[in-house]
Amino acid sequence: ISNICWAYAKTESTSHPQLFQSLADYILSRDNLYKFYPQELVNTAWSFEKVGHYHPGLFDRIAHAILARNRGLDDFKPQELSNVLLAFAKSDHPCPPLFRKVGSYIVRLDDFLSSFEPQGLANVVWAFAKAEERHSHLFEKVANHITGLDNLDGFEPQAFCNLLWSFVKCEEYHRHKSLFRKVAHHIVENHSCLDKFNEEDLSNYAWVYAVANATITQQQRQYGSSSLVRDHNLEFVNVCTKRMDE
Repeated sequence: ISNICWAYAKTESTSHPQLFQSLADYILSRDNLYKFYPQELVNTAWSFEKVGHYHPGLFDRIAHAILARNRGLDDFKPQELSNVLLAFAKSDHPCPPLFRKVGSYIVRLDDFLSSFEPQGLANVVWAFAKAEERHSHLFEKVANHITGLDNLDGFEPQAFCNLLWSFVKCEEYHRHKSLFRKVAHHIVENHSCLDKFNEEDLSNYAWVYAVANATITQQQRQYGSSSLVRDHNLEFVNVCTKRMDE
């Protein structure tokens, strides 16, 4: 069943609403999602979101099947965890228990984030931000992991954008300014990276850094801090603005 859903969603053709409604009804009538492998659960949720066929009852059952697994999340691959969060977030289907469980699972495991692709890391925090689910420990772990990397060469513009937007959206910027500085430094110092940015990317980045700088500056005024937000953050905004004018 999950393969049928995935195949139709992957072709990116018409959404086939009647087919997906029938598939959802069949899955719910069988009541056997607990027999699905992790990839099958994730692919089913991803497929329904991809074709835009939102089915609250099915998403509730998928979440329950994941939460009730005897092995917990141990047999889920990193990409599967990020994809299932994306599916729920993009479908605007609220499920705090699922987000809490995945977030706490990631936080609990040492060096687990090293198994994620850069886009997968960004997708995890983006899903939390989109779903308006707060998890400070998760954001802290992601920020510390990325700032501890030797380089950010594996990150594409979309991954950077999703990552930073999420930290601003969840008001985590003031706790992780070093992450924003590292990303800005990487982009400013690597012109080949900046060449990958389109106008929308540049606009989004400039907005993220402008909002973050304004937020932290306001907090510094409120609490009387003497430190300034400057260096690569502001330089990055200037580079984005200059590139958009070209």
